[in-house]
Amino acid sequence: MSRLVEYDDLFVDAGEPDDLPRGDVGHPPGAEAAPAPPVAPDDAAAAVPATVLPSGLVDFGDGAVEAARHRNPDGTTGGWVAASAHVEPGCHVDSTAAVLGNARVFAPAAVLDAAVVTANARLRGTAVIADAAWVGGNATVVDAEVSGRARVGGDAYIGEESVVTDDSRVDGSARVMARSLVAGTARVRGRAWLQAAVVDGSSVVDGETVARGDDEGSAVA
Repeated sequence: MSRLVEYDDLFVDAGEPDDLPRGDVGHPPGAEAAPAPPVAPDDAAAAVPATVLPSGLVDFGDGAVEAARHRNPDGTTGGWVAASAHVEPGCHVDSTAAVLGNARVFAPAAVLDAAVVTANARLRGTAVIADAAWVGGNATVVDAEVSGRARVGGDAYIGEESVVTDDSRVDGSARVMARSLVAGTARVRGRAWLQAAVVDGSSVVDGETVARGDDEGSAVA
């Protein structure tokens, strides 16, 4: 299963996400409400820790819960899915990954490697959560990738083939759009809005910052 790794040909119109659980994407701080743009563990691990108790419940480190293995579209046994969570049959969940809490994963999104999707997170479209990445809070990932040891939480929205990777963090009400890249140990938070931008190194983007790139992407110091 391929991952989103190319950053050329920016601003591809992917359409507007359907049925967002917490409203639409919104618009950048200070901008008019014009038509909207189309819309973890700290260390990598071989698998999400899970202990099956004699009662049949599974303990992921925060207490025992009901959970079952997901059946992948190719017939293989997938990762753990808590009874309180939901993963559509058309999704792939690696046997070493987990979907917990009240998370919802809609086809054809994928949860790979030792990634965790939890709390009230939502994955839609071609979203891929991989490596030891963690997505939680009320975060939404649509047609985008979260990988490495990245963490996405709060009310953050990652979309339009953007990538959040390495040891970066995105939270608050931040929007990462239009094939933006957040990497290194960068932090994106508050009501920050990235549009085809590159935020890497130890950069911090917060408040109501709006960072717009061009067709080559633009670095944010």
